[in-house]
Amino acid sequence: EQNIKINIFINTIGFLHNNYYSPEKKLQDINLEYMKKCFEVNTIPTALMIKYFCPLMIKEEKSIFASISAKVGSISDNYLGGWYSYRASKAAVNNIMVSISQEFKSKYITVSSFHPGWVRTDMGGPNATLSAKESASSLIKSFENLTFEDTGKFFNYDGKEMNF
Repeated sequence: EQNIKINIFINTIGFLHNNYYSPEKKLQDINLEYMKKCFEVNTIPTALMIKYFCPLMIKEEKSIFASISAKVGSISDNYLGGWYSYRASKAAVNNIMVSISQEFKSKYITVSSFHPGWVRTDMGGPNATLSAKESASSLIKSFENLTFEDTGKFFNYDGKEMNF
């Protein structure tokens, strides 16, 4: 209604654990409520944000919808197993991003997923390798370097392309 235009939208929603739920270490640990929570927080809002905010994006100049995903959402990089619900919810985010990038090819909006690195936060823990500032600074540089040819791709925080 106010004719607001957006040229960059960064989806930072993420849920790994809380006082009630934690990632599954083995198949027998799968919990329906935890799995629903992962998809309700990590996946569904991403699709809805794309639906409602991308129409407000500027099509005449560089516009970016970036979603913070996770390396563990990469199917080809899954060498450890476990974390079933979180992995699946982040893989679903990546799939949504790829699917929407196909639809947006004619709209000139770059839609890409990013792994923020292992960040020292409540989610990443105190032993993580990056500070929040280091991750954010690298992500911003990576966003600035995106081109329309990068739509539908998955990147590390440092801008290096990753495999889904």
